[in-house]
Formats: sequence, C-alpha cells, structure tokens
Amino acid sequence: MARYNQVIEDCHRAGIRVATYFSNKELHPATREYLDHGTAWGRSDRQGKLQHKLYRGTNEFGVQMCLRSGWSDFLKFSIDRVLKNHPLDGVYYDWNVALLCCNPRHTGAPTSPPANPEASAAPPHWDIDELIDFMEWTRRRVGPDGLVIVHNTTTPMFALENFSDY
Repeated sequence: MARYNQVIEDCHRAGIRVATYFSNKELHPATREYLDHGTAWGRSDRQGKLQHKLYRGTNEFGVQMCLRSGWSDFLKFSIDRVLKNHPLDGVYYDWNVALLCCNPRHTGAPTSPPANPEASAAPPHWDIDELIDFMEWTRRRVGPDGLVIVHNTTTPMFALENFSDY
C-alpha cells in the first residue's frame, strides 16, 4: 500500500485529484463479509434468489446487495477505512441506481418461501431512500471540497448527480 500512496502523492504533485472505486451494490462471494451476511444483505428476486452480476461459474464481479440492509453500514465502514488510510481526494462510485429487492429480511416479512413459486417471497421494495442517504453521508464524509464521481451505469440518477462533482 506504500506504493499506492506514493502514486497518489505523485498525482497530487502533478495537480491531479485522485478518487478510488467502490461499487454500491456488489460484494464478492469469496469475502468473509459475504459468507457471514450475504443472505441477509443480498438483493433477492421475486423467487427469493440472490442476484449475481455476470456470474460465469468461475468468476463474477459480485452478488448484488441492497442498501436497505446492513450492507449500507458495512459499505460506509469500508469507505471510511480506505479514506482514513490513504491520501485520496474522494470516491468513485459505480451502481448508482436504486434496485428492486424482494429480500424479506429488509422488510420484516416472513423469510419462508411463498406457497406460489410465481409470487414474491416478500413485498418488493426499492433502496432509493437509502441510496440518497448514502450520498448525503458521502458528501459529508469527503467534505464540500472532496471529490465525488458517480458512474451512472447507463441510467441517469439526477438526485445523486446533485451530490457529485463528475
């Protein structure tokens, strides 16, 4: 990590601001946090199955998480840890969209599968309020002069863009 910090410092000397990447929605299934909390934090479809991103059997980006769960607190903790330990100017976020989720653990609904397999295991919910709260936290965390870059993932999200620099 010393080399990483050196690259950041070299960029700063050249007048370049530096942000590092975080995914708002993906957690790799090989991590301890996924093994401990993936089922509780994960985004589920109407049949109760966790949603993977580009699963190919031997590799994947990660399982999609829902911000209306403990994932939000863990993500903030992770971002804060990185920003405390490296001289970064801010963050670069991917997956800046609210997603439909049917995980019953996020709504207080029963966690047993539905009697009708076509029916949702839980009332669907969106994590838009939590996403906006997350962006408010981010702006406070990096400060008014900090760098916030959002990747729109082909979906404009004007509410989040108001918190960002790029």
